[in-house]
Amino acid sequence: MQIEWLHTIQSIRSPVLDLFFRGLNFFDTESFYILLIPAIWFSRGWRVGLRLFMLILLSLLAVQELKQFFSVLRPFHTHPPLALIHVSGFSFPSGGATNSLLLALLFLTYSKMRYKWCIAITYCIFISFSRLYLGVHYPIDILGGWVLGALLWSIGVYLFPLIERQLQRLPILALWCISQIIPLIPFLCRPRTLPWIICMGMMCALFVIKNTITTHHTPLRGFFGTCLAIVLYCIFFPFVSLYPPFSHFLVAFAFGFALVYCETQIFSYYIKKSSSRLHR
Repeated sequence: MQIEWLHTIQSIRSPVLDLFFRGLNFFDTESFYILLIPAIWFSRGWRVGLRLFMLILLSLLAVQELKQFFSVLRPFHTHPPLALIHVSGFSFPSGGATNSLLLALLFLTYSKMRYKWCIAITYCIFISFSRLYLGVHYPIDILGGWVLGALLWSIGVYLFPLIERQLQRLPILALWCISQIIPLIPFLCRPRTLPWIICMGMMCALFVIKNTITTHHTPLRGFFGTCLAIVLYCIFFPFVSLYPPFSHFLVAFAFGFALVYCETQIFSYYIKKSSSRLHR
């Protein structure tokens, strides 16, 4: 039944649609989140950015574990003509559907834009439908991803604030230790889960610069942080292939630390210079 649905969906295929939906696959890649998270982190503040980062990490972990548990082959494994692209791993649930609904719900929760419903629904539907069109997921994978995305959203909106209030009562050194130990656990289980080590680096940088964090957050700063993330990614990640998994740890940690530390120091310097000019 589901294979028939996929064949029906792909009956509308055309070169233009193929190009469009292949392009949407970018929103289910590591590169997209390397752009998104710094943009949110530096434009909305590190608390909002860190909360988004942790939700994406939880989504990554949950999707990986569920895929391994159910071990459902992708549609193109049994029906090769369905594949417009080839991706690794199992099928259920869809990570793209999970994160598209998660991001859409977060956008609806925190955005004050007038047309936020239109943007959120369009984004979620197009990203989820692209997984079917590209032949990498079954419809049940999309449904499972939506359920998981809704669960993660509820954790972020209702559970995270409770945890943050409890953590605020701890000494700063204890918070730093927690921020280093928790991400290390999944990395030890799966050494290639680099986002967890990026998180360790970012949290270590926050601890180092805790007395110099500026409260100025603007869309321009978010754009600058994203550009800096691209530059640092191009500098650090070519070294990932050296001496794995030790190099994985060092590169990911250095990237996370450098991103937060360099951006904060550069922007703080910019604010001081701007203030000194105004007082002349």
